[in-house]
This record gives sequence, C-alpha cells and structure tokens, in this order.
Amino acid sequence: MLSRMLSPCLLLASATAAPLSQNHGPKWEAKNAKNTLAAAAPLDDTKCVTYLSLADDSSYVGSTGVEWCEKNCPVGFCPEDRCTCVTAADVARKKKEEAGPHVSDAEKLKKMHTQLPRKVSPKISGPWFYVADGTGHEPMGLQRNELYGREVNSETVTGRKIPDWLASSKRSGNAVTLAFMDPKELDEPGYGVPNAFVEYTALLRNGTENRDRQVYFAIGGIAFSGFNFLSNEDTAQAAGKRACNIARAHSVGIEIDHETSSGNDVEGLKSFAKGFRQKCPMGEYPLSIDLMGSPSGGGLNWMKAFVEELIPEGSPGDPPPGNGEYFDFVNLMVIDGCQDASCLTGFWQMWEDYATLNFKRATLTFSANAICGQKDSDIVKEAAKFAKAKDAYGFRAWSVTPAGGGEWDPECDTAGAPGLQSMCEAVGGCK
Repeated sequence: MLSRMLSPCLLLASATAAPLSQNHGPKWEAKNAKNTLAAAAPLDDTKCVTYLSLADDSSYVGSTGVEWCEKNCPVGFCPEDRCTCVTAADVARKKKEEAGPHVSDAEKLKKMHTQLPRKVSPKISGPWFYVADGTGHEPMGLQRNELYGREVNSETVTGRKIPDWLASSKRSGNAVTLAFMDPKELDEPGYGVPNAFVEYTALLRNGTENRDRQVYFAIGGIAFSGFNFLSNEDTAQAAGKRACNIARAHSVGIEIDHETSSGNDVEGLKSFAKGFRQKCPMGEYPLSIDLMGSPSGGGLNWMKAFVEELIPEGSPGDPPPGNGEYFDFVNLMVIDGCQDASCLTGFWQMWEDYATLNFKRATLTFSANAICGQKDSDIVKEAAKFAKAKDAYGFRAWSVTPAGGGEWDPECDTAGAPGLQSMCEAVGGCK
C-alpha cells in the first residue's frame, strides 16, 4: 500500500502561507501599534472636538442645539448658558469612566485561570485548534475569521471568542489541543505560552459541562525544529521541568510534536519525561506525543522505539506503572493519502504489528475536512468498529483552523461541525 504521509502541521503550512506571511512578528507589531496610536492622537487635547447643548433643542429654529453650537462657537459666539466645549481629554476621561477601573493584564490572566480537570477521562475525542504558530502570528488576529474574531471586552487581554459548537464539549468533544508553541522558547520568561492559549483555555473550560475538558498545549510542529535539547540528558530533563511548570500554571496537558530527528531522541524523551514527572504525575497531568501515520513514517524510526519504551501497559487514568516516568498516550497523526476507513485502519494496524503499540493509550486521527460537515460519516462509523475492537483511547481531528485552509472547511464553522460531534459520540468523548 502506497500513501503519502504528512503531519498535520506540514499539511497546513502551505495552505496558510499567505496569511502567515503577512505577519511581521511581535516586535514589529508592538512598534507599529505604538506608531499608529501616536498618529491617531490629537495634537491638542484642549481644543473642542464637539459641543454639548445646554438648552432645549426646540428653541433653535432650523437646527439642533448641538448644530447651533458647532456653527457659532468656533466664530466666537458661544453663550455659556447654551453651549459647552467637549475636548479630546473630556472624551478620553468619559471612556475611562465607562470602562470602569483599570484591570492589569496580570489580573486578567489570573481571573482566567482554570481548574485542573478532576480526573483523566477514560476516553477522549476532539480537535486540534490551530490558533498560533509560535507567539508572533496570532496576537494581531491574522489567523482569525469573524467567528473567532477580536471581541473587545474588559475580561480578556487581547479579546477573542469561539463558535458555539466549539464552546460546548458535548458538541465538539472533551479534548482540545492548542497548536503550536516554539520549543526554543521553553527557557524564556513565560516559557513561550501565547496569550491566545491562555484565553482560549478559559473559553474552552467555561461552563459546567466543560469543567473537566482536557486542554493540551502542543509544543513543536513542522515549523519548529528546536528540539535540540533532546540530545543531552540534562537539557532534556530541564525542558521537561519547564513543560511541567506550564502544565501546572494553566491546568493543562502537554503534547509534543517532534517531527525531525535530533539524535538520541528516545533517550532524550525519557529524560524529558523524567523532568516532567517530578511535579506532574501521571493521572493528573497528561503527557502525549504525536506520531507519524506508520511506525516508519517520515523515516523517523525512533518513533517505533519510543512506543516500545515509553508507552506502558494499561490506560490513561490507571495507577502509574513503575516509576511513572512515561508518556500517557500517543496521537497517530493524519495520513494524507487516506480517504476512506479501510486505508486508515490499515495504517493504524501497522503500529500494533510492527511496534507493539498498546491502543488503550492511542488516539486515532481524521482529516477534519473529511468528516466535519457530516453528521453520520461512514469513515467515522467504520473507524469506530476498529477503535472498539482495539479499545483505543479515542479520536482526534486535524484541525479547526480560524484562518481557513489546511484540513479544514470553513463551512463546518457555520454548520456547527456536526461531524466532530459524531466523532466524539462514537467513542463516548462527549460525556
């Protein structure tokens, strides 16, 4: 069987090249925003920008009181009992009063903090949410359509929203991965977590039905090859500790999407897990990894050894085996050439035949645009039979993409993505 196998990240990269190329990076954005604000500011905020009428408009024949004031005051006839000047400073002060007391970004972030799910779900289902490829792209809204667009309010740092279907775990599933963080930024202040991740986590966990929705922060992707820390035991373990700090700070799981080879990868991932598990135990803070479509996908043979050495027996949520220094589960990534269930299941079966994968710790992935618009997809139905026979951990879909393109059909947004609901119902991931 011949099939071109690409990662979800690579599939999307070409489709989203145009909107991403418009981005100039956070430093340019900050400078440009500052310059734009400066250009828009009035030269003299003591000058009148408009007037208020202090008299009954009906007393002015042929014009309202404001119109009368705007016509006469600039030429020197401005009775104090009829008109009052409104300056730019007055306008700014009024807006500030209406907005209420200033709330710092730190206070907003603290308010948006969500609780850790009470337990790891026995089955999961849900999409990857492609909202930021590193910290530079998303903040200016270049990757958002109107359904995810800037929503100006005092509760968020940069302002955003999500469609109703995605806001409901009963309609879109109990697991959402936010993609992607740059692994090179793990040693920077804040560990490179985009504001978008923080805000979307709060939105995705909002409401009683979403209380235990598992959110994952994905580190890596095809655009980021900065996993050099895996080549050294100490740096890998330190990176694992930082990833745990992220998980604890935001009550999320961590997902690794390492699509290259850095040398010593399996040993490096063992050290990463060791550092992560010091304060992020199995059963509380899930740690997952994305794998190619087959055990030798992309020529990355280390993935087979990873499965054999770092994916234990049992299921996520079971008591941690041994020293607990393992990954909780794997995501078998999309297979570009597969357009039907038999093709997909054939590739998934390879992981058991050639890498002894424990499917109880594996999620099976669809191309989102192949299923998202269909309430009763034959692909999902057939895959569900395979998943049930293997007792697989669940289903995933690449990807919800606000910018459009890649493996996402924008019509699925307006239709409410019924296929994702069918996907999670098939494995019990909508409970």
